Amino acid sequence: MTTVLYRGPFQGRRVRFLVDSLAAARTPIDFVWLNPAPRSDHAERGLERLREERECLSSTRLLDGSWRALPGTVRALRASVPPHDDVLGIGFTSLAYARAVRPEHLLWAVNGIPEERLLYDASARSRALVSAMWGVGTLVGPAAGGLFAQFSSWRWAFGVLVILTSAMAVLVPLALPARGDADVDDSRIPIPVWSLVLLGAAALAVSVAGSPHDWRATAGLLVLGAALVAVFLFVDRRLAASALPPSTFGLGPLKWIYLTLGMLMAATMADMYVPLFGQRLAHLTPVAAGFLGVGLAIGWTVGEISSASLRNNRVIVRTVAVAPLVMATGWALAALTQYEQAPIGLVAVWALALLITGVGVGIAWPHLSAWAMSCVDDPSEGPAAAAAINTVQLICGAFGAGLAGVVVNLTETGDATPARWLFATFAVLAALVVVASTRSGRRTGQSTP
Repeated sequence: MTTVLYRGPFQGRRVRFLVDSLAAARTPIDFVWLNPAPRSDHAERGLERLREERECLSSTRLLDGSWRALPGTVRALRASVPPHDDVLGIGFTSLAYARAVRPEHLLWAVNGIPEERLLYDASARSRALVSAMWGVGTLVGPAAGGLFAQFSSWRWAFGVLVILTSAMAVLVPLALPARGDADVDDSRIPIPVWSLVLLGAAALAVSVAGSPHDWRATAGLLVLGAALVAVFLFVDRRLAASALPPSTFGLGPLKWIYLTLGMLMAATMADMYVPLFGQRLAHLTPVAAGFLGVGLAIGWTVGEISSASLRNNRVIVRTVAVAPLVMATGWALAALTQYEQAPIGLVAVWALALLITGVGVGIAWPHLSAWAMSCVDDPSEGPAAAAAINTVQLICGAFGAGLAGVVVNLTETGDATPARWLFATFAVLAALVVVASTRSGRRTGQSTP
């Protein structure tokens, strides 16, 4: 008999995967769920359904896994776990319970549910498909924008966006799979209103900074944006409803993972001005200039699909570490080749530079996303860690777009100068990210297959 102590949110598909993996090696199993959330009927029904579905489970129990109930829960476990049973602790925080119950016959799985197999083996094709959809979207978007610009149909462009967005609002609830009681924990994650307000205000300040022609006003808005970010970091770590999981402010690599994700996203925002420079410097039509901007998206997609199949620990960590340098190389090549009256051969070099830049983002993205969801100190932070990926991505994208506007506005001379300054600035920005990308894999590399 093996007693499994699992502490974390009850996510039906993943917990079933864990039970099936254990059943292949040891049967029968006494499964104890240490639920950190308040007890609910949904949780009890979900656990009972799991026992009915899995014959390898001799018994299932639901105990209070909150830290305030730790002494009482440990006493209950000591009284109920047979003296000769082995104890398997699943999850980083399960060690406190497992060591107290059976310090001499203990197996501890830090990452809990076989996270890596789910993220790297079972979902390789799924992640490749998601990457492909990113590529389709970023290909169709600039191309469609170029078509509307070609015929000066801006009202139709925004009208089509309204129609498509409304259609998505109807289709998404229908397309998402229904979730049963056993699939998710019944607890609700509150919306981090104050954190989002501060982040939104900071992004707005940086975005508006590109509008004034007085450099002092621009500098003041940039300082305001930086100050609001500092206030956000101070406030967010002290709020119960926070935008970033508490593990972000700990000693682990999660803060470096989010920083790498955010800065890589920000460094792609120079791509916004590629169609403009394509028309100004190479006299491309709006449609052709729109397709030129697609080069980064193609590189991103190709890099992500190819990188998703990597398995070796050291190769993955090194790939993520050098990704910003690959991106910086692409932007540097673009900066060095910006000239007026550019011939078609030089335009091809621009396309190559954008492709290299996109590859730099793509080879790191799938692993950073997986690390962000698996490097929390407490499994109950998993949903917040996953949600924070999009928050960091969108906010940093807004900062990057604002910074691009500031650089172009301050260096505008009507020739190739703004293009050179823009791409050179973002090459430096991407190169600086290597500090975060190197540190983001220090501990995660040990748990990546």
